[in-house]
Amino acid sequence: MYGDEGVNMGVYVVAECGVNWRNIAEAKRMIEVFKECGADACKFQMYKPNMVERHPRSKDLLQIVMTEQMARELTEHGESVGVDVFFTPMYPEAVDILERLNVKKYKVRAKDADNAPLLLKVLSTKKDTYISVANNRIGWDTLDAANAKYRVKLLHCIDRYPAKDEEVHLRSVFPSYRSYISSIEYVGISDHTVGTTCCIAAVALGAEVVEKHVMLDRTTDWVDSAVSITPLEFKDMVQHIRRIEVMRA
Repeated sequence: MYGDEGVNMGVYVVAECGVNWRNIAEAKRMIEVFKECGADACKFQMYKPNMVERHPRSKDLLQIVMTEQMARELTEHGESVGVDVFFTPMYPEAVDILERLNVKKYKVRAKDADNAPLLLKVLSTKKDTYISVANNRIGWDTLDAANAKYRVKLLHCIDRYPAKDEEVHLRSVFPSYRSYISSIEYVGISDHTVGTTCCIAAVALGAEVVEKHVMLDRTTDWVDSAVSITPLEFKDMVQHIRRIEVMRA
């Protein structure tokens, strides 16, 4: 429907479906649509009801609490259409659930980047792990203890919805991450700015992972509409990313 996806030249592009859906059928539809638009992966969130009770959109969030069965259905649906599906566990027991589903990778949100019990639980799976880093808040000692610093992927993140352009500082942040993990391959962006400019600029500066919030349309008041892009915007972003990969070679 949205045209052919670009050839994957290396940058791993994640469509953060997050909480911008209202039922399992809609979540599956997001997987299909953003696969068509060039996503390498679609990601969702796993939280407990009591974790969102004070959120301004708690009513909406409580309707889509991810169960094991829902996670299984989404993972299998991703396999059927040829796109990775993985999750952000927000409590330790969620890792046990996801391990039963044999997921391939994990994402740790910025708020949990220094949450040692959760971080150790995720890292103990020995699977690829993306960790959003905001204001250098990350459990470096935990990473060292788990001997994981060479297999995690650090994603620069401004933990604000939406983030301001002047807060991003792309030029300086990637070198600081690389100096710790000693690899050009393990840095990226988890973007909360408006639009796609930040993601495109990040790739030009060397990002190897891009995570961007997505939504099916602009006619619905999605929970994260302020920082999300539509399928056509996502497709355009991916096309720019694939061109930049060729240019920066």
